[in-house]
Amino acid sequence: MAMRGVVDDSIVGIVPAAGRARRLGDLSISKALLPVYLDPTDSERAPHPACHCLLRQMLRDGIRTAIVVTLEEATDVREALGSGGAPLPDLRHISLAASHSPVFSVAAATRTVPEANVAFGFPDMLWRADAPFERLVSRLALGASVTIGLFPTSPDYPTAEVETDDAGRVVRFHDPTPASGRPTWALAAWTPAVSRALERIADHPPDPAAPELDLTAALVRLLAEGFRIDAVRISEEPFFDIGSPERLEAALRRAAG
Repeated sequence: MAMRGVVDDSIVGIVPAAGRARRLGDLSISKALLPVYLDPTDSERAPHPACHCLLRQMLRDGIRTAIVVTLEEATDVREALGSGGAPLPDLRHISLAASHSPVFSVAAATRTVPEANVAFGFPDMLWRADAPFERLVSRLALGASVTIGLFPTSPDYPTAEVETDDAGRVVRFHDPTPASGRPTWALAAWTPAVSRALERIADHPPDPAAPELDLTAALVRLLAEGFRIDAVRISEEPFFDIGSPERLEAALRRAAG
């Protein structure tokens, strides 16, 4: 598929894949490589690694370079993805001895590209959306510091919910609430100023004794500091996170069938 070219070379993809997937038990390969993604543009309909859902879309939207952050032990990810190239972006790899949180992993990557706008996504989520990164990045040009991509929440997978005003600006984030009707988020784009703020949060978390700081908690912090966060509805289908044994089994069945 030809790239539409709206996203330019100043955008760098960031893919944090330095988690240990403890909920999934002993895996023979890293979670990002599990063969659960069916690319709708692939005529062979063969399952691809989970991270291809994100990486292939980045290239389709014109993002030519992405940084994948892994643990040092995840040699299989670096070997499997290599330096990228179509249908993936050109890839750079950062390996960490340990990652205290997703924010820590993201900060390790953004420090290497201090002047870049960032396109962000999770490598263990499956979703469908039309030109999501083009839409997220274009919103930055309208003055947002961060733009997040909204999805409907899934009844069987409660996640943080997003409240916006009539202009599409984020007002607050909520804990999961049954039947609230509010969407959740999964993809994002942000400016270099936000990268600096995330690096600061990674170095000085608000509560070092608390559980790991996730990206939503960091966005809550940014909102409190006055950063403008806009939201764009990019899909009418919930995303599918393969992080639990039940959902991974369902994804493998769907890919095989």
